[in-house]
Amino acid sequence: VKSQKFHDVVQEILKNNLKCELTLLSDESQSLVSFDRISWPEDLEDVKLWEVSRSSQRIVAGSLAFQLGDQKKIRCIHQSQGFLLRPIVFDEKGDESEQYAKEVVEAITKLLIQFPDLELHNRLAIIVPSDEFLAPFQKSLERAVSKTAELDDLSIISALEASKTIHFAKRNKEKASIVVDTIDEMNGLERLVVFGVGLDEKITGDPALANTIRSRIYRAITRAHLVFYLINKRLAGGWFEYIDGFGSSKFDFEAEKDKYVPDAARNTIDSIRVAGKSVPNAARNTINSIAVDENEESSEQQVDNFRADSDRLSSGMGPQPALERSPTSVNQGAWETTEN
Repeated sequence: VKSQKFHDVVQEILKNNLKCELTLLSDESQSLVSFDRISWPEDLEDVKLWEVSRSSQRIVAGSLAFQLGDQKKIRCIHQSQGFLLRPIVFDEKGDESEQYAKEVVEAITKLLIQFPDLELHNRLAIIVPSDEFLAPFQKSLERAVSKTAELDDLSIISALEASKTIHFAKRNKEKASIVVDTIDEMNGLERLVVFGVGLDEKITGDPALANTIRSRIYRAITRAHLVFYLINKRLAGGWFEYIDGFGSSKFDFEAEKDKYVPDAARNTIDSIRVAGKSVPNAARNTINSIAVDENEESSEQQVDNFRADSDRLSSGMGPQPALERSPTSVNQGAWETTEN
């Protein structure tokens, strides 16, 4: 069920009073409709889950600016810090779809250089905001991939096609499949590596639009196990505006949570609703700071960390490359400095 239909589906079930036990498992931060706007049954038992097992600590920390609720209660049940979330922000010029396709191809190439043992088959998801964005972008991406020798064994499939796949390992002479689809089609799904492409927009005076943008960014980040790339044209007044300004600190999951003002994302949406217009620096004000360490790991350390963390986090995704366990030594903040 697509997220925009969630409210209607719930109301229809409750209206019909079906003779069954109804369990609704969701995350308010993913919703396009505030939970307080849904007419829940009076006797519904509310159970809150705070532990995260799917994603690395950095993936969780990187999503906090877009979360509704108290970020300080979130816990990871593992010690996999993971890798810096990487923003790739570019200035718009020329055809938008062609630009995004070029940036994505370059990002995939860099990913394979950074992690040479990584098998992309059914482990990379490229998430876009809408069907309108998807159609021209996918055509541009297919052309760009076909012209890149290192990627000529890739094939693009939808989230639905990927969900029908029984075997996760690539068969002999079979092309490696990567998922390219909209955020709504990726609801409930996950991948080892996720690229969020073109998800941000300028925050206007419409609180519903601001919440829609926030929701799809949050959902995209939380689809990832270990690696997340943000690929977006540069925007003034977007949710990711703050990414261009980083400080410097070591990564600590508990300390990272303390940087966030409780319910900052919800307060941003409410401010827009009350003011009836965009709030200056609204996105920047959702956090106090996002930081990285100037002493970045060597590529060898990153590969070793990827092997250890992916072994721990991705066992549910089918066979992985032969990954050796090694202690992690990651100490940066959640987000990498902006790549231009």
